[in-house]
Amino acid sequence: MKLTIADIARLAGTSPTAVSFVLNDKDRKRVSREKRRKILEVIAKHGYRPSTAAKGLSLRRSFRIGICIAGTFERYPIVGAASHHMLVNLSAQRLNESGYGVTVRQMDADFPATQLLDEEADAFLFMGFTPTALDRVLSFLCEHGIPAMGLQTRASSDMPSCSWVQGDPRGSFEAGTRCLLDQGLTRIAMLDIDLARVVNETAEKRRGYEQAMRSCGTDPLPLFSMAGSTALAAKQATRRLLAEVPDVEGVLLTDNLFASTVQTELEGRPVRIIGFGDEIFARLCEP
Repeated sequence: MKLTIADIARLAGTSPTAVSFVLNDKDRKRVSREKRRKILEVIAKHGYRPSTAAKGLSLRRSFRIGICIAGTFERYPIVGAASHHMLVNLSAQRLNESGYGVTVRQMDADFPATQLLDEEADAFLFMGFTPTALDRVLSFLCEHGIPAMGLQTRASSDMPSCSWVQGDPRGSFEAGTRCLLDQGLTRIAMLDIDLARVVNETAEKRRGYEQAMRSCGTDPLPLFSMAGSTALAAKQATRRLLAEVPDVEGVLLTDNLFASTVQTELEGRPVRIIGFGDEIFARLCEP
């Protein structure tokens, strides 16, 4: 039998009103510390979880977060975009653990932002949107006082109730390059095998690489890129690198998708490899 607020009050020796205050974080100056402690002990002992619907009605909230994906899931194949699916999964998992329901919506970049007002969500997460599209929707939600966050893309401006989170491609490549330089390596090349889905970050990664190389008095080597989007293209790019830089000592990969292909082409050579991106593909490499 499911425990009710009345049951908790009876077991804690207090009133249902006091229990309600504690459950809704409104107990300050209304419920004594001792009563609050007893209420929380009963809740923990019996594993009580309040009804999200009832709590939402009392607080005028839906306790639901909208996760908005740019385009369709077909745009993000598992092979090449595993981290995108992992991000959606981990976000939904963490929100559920925090007591929030999740609605996943696939949206075009030019969708009418007004449609979001019909979702009845407390907040939104946006994944994979271009900076222009993200700016537009964050600005709209900010005007309506709805919290929102963009993931994977940098917004161009700051807004009070909205923000964004993005990796630091320039900083990460600078750090990766310095890691190889600190090992005494100087012939370090950058191999671009990234299949960009939203924003091509190669230019920023290149700046980080060049900054680290020049800061140590070492000239950067040319950028070697794939001419296609297959393992064969990655193999051919690696061979071009070896032909032009036969004494290469270290290689920075812009993505791990074809890391095992690159490693196979470099087999037998004392070359250190640092890859970036989906860990699942890095695991296919020999340590």
